[in-house]
Amino acid sequence: MPIVYRSGTILPESRGTVQGGLAVALHDPGEIDGLTALCLLAPSPPANPWESVYRALGDPSLDLAAWAAHWRGLEVIRAAVSRTKMPGQAATSRDEDEDADYPDEEFPTGQLGKLLVALDAAKELWRAQKTEAALLSLVALLADPSRPEKGDLNLDGDGAVLVIRPGSLIGEVVRLPLRVTSFAVCLALGGGTSTSARRPDMVVRLREKAIGSGGRPLRDIRELPPRAAKAKVKVRPLAVLVHGLFATDIGTFKVLQELLEMHFDVVGFPHDTLSESIEANGFELAKHLAVVGYPRVYCVAHSRGGLVVRSAAVQLAKHTGNKLAIARCATFGTPHLGAEMAENQGSLIAAIAFLKAGLADRSVASVVDMLACVAEMGGYPGICDLRPASTDATWLAKLQAEEGLYPDAKMELFAVGGDTRPTSLMQRVAGWSARRVIGRKPSDLVVAQSSSLPLLSNPNSLRQPVGCDHFSYFGHDQAHTLYQAVEFLRRP
Repeated sequence: MPIVYRSGTILPESRGTVQGGLAVALHDPGEIDGLTALCLLAPSPPANPWESVYRALGDPSLDLAAWAAHWRGLEVIRAAVSRTKMPGQAATSRDEDEDADYPDEEFPTGQLGKLLVALDAAKELWRAQKTEAALLSLVALLADPSRPEKGDLNLDGDGAVLVIRPGSLIGEVVRLPLRVTSFAVCLALGGGTSTSARRPDMVVRLREKAIGSGGRPLRDIRELPPRAAKAKVKVRPLAVLVHGLFATDIGTFKVLQELLEMHFDVVGFPHDTLSESIEANGFELAKHLAVVGYPRVYCVAHSRGGLVVRSAAVQLAKHTGNKLAIARCATFGTPHLGAEMAENQGSLIAAIAFLKAGLADRSVASVVDMLACVAEMGGYPGICDLRPASTDATWLAKLQAEEGLYPDAKMELFAVGGDTRPTSLMQRVAGWSARRVIGRKPSDLVVAQSSSLPLLSNPNSLRQPVGCDHFSYFGHDQAHTLYQAVEFLRRP
């Protein structure tokens, strides 16, 4: 049940204290309805709305379950009114006029309006965790309106939270302590999980979850038996699917995987994208490619996976004497010039969580793993290499220099880059974070299109702009581009 913690008290959810306000701890996504109802119904003019909500939450007799029940009763009444409204009458149901609540270019002007949007987004993200939802808690922090100091609301502790802050409602994964101005909505690790126990099994667990969610079966490249280079058995070319950040091979490539299986032996390369560098991932991929013995190797990559393939191509050119090379690669949303959002790892990983939670298939994106990794390691080493190649100090600058030394590493590329206008709530939350970093440049809400569609030096390479977000490249609505990618890989 919901618990309200006043300033100076210890929160079991963070193993720390809240200072400068109060915290409401919720332990099931359904409990958010009561807090939402209170925020909507407690204010009564001419009283200050924020003070009304704060005072209601501090009432010892508070029963958020009763608030939720009252709110659901009002929803029944509103639905009945909506069904009987006259033609031309304004919509009364929020679902019928969602764009008015969450316009693309504007935010709610009041603090309570922003808090309600943050609660909606946190609720959808929390529910998307499915069986792992029970491992999370939501902590809503509200500043004491009687304290004039700004930024005096603090949550101490030794864990990590995914927080939605006010202002532009930016989502971010951070380690505690947390300092905010007026409010924050946080998803935190609850009981029943150990941070040190989760990370070693993360890759296997992501793949198992994808299979459990109906992902198309896919053989791991590690399961391929070594083939003799001189074997006379005619084999089809090999296509390796390389997933992106905080994802896995199964379930990522959807329609494209089906198309590829008509012409290629298709395998996946599941790998750790959070705690291992791109170079380490590329070295491992090159090691496996060097022993499978296929005469022709092709790759298809999403997001960060495209840089893993480029790194593997350099490794093969270095260590096999150019006897084996990746012939062609199709990349989708790959930050070839770097991802500006990688400058803030916590913001990037939160944007991924929101975008995936908003997909109809609820693709794998474990907030528990995100929090466990940053709590244990302090960050995400696998994201650092995504920083733009603007200085010689970045890994991408090093990769570009090595590609210049080994011309055979420069494979033919079919580069696909998306641009989209946020529509759903989850796209907007992710898009607000992206816009703060990328600005108004075209992007798929994670990677700027100018990075996913760079100028390509190989004359046989192609670029293809599309209209979609970062996790929608492989659906039926992108079938034309997916056919083009397959034909590109198959051409003589």
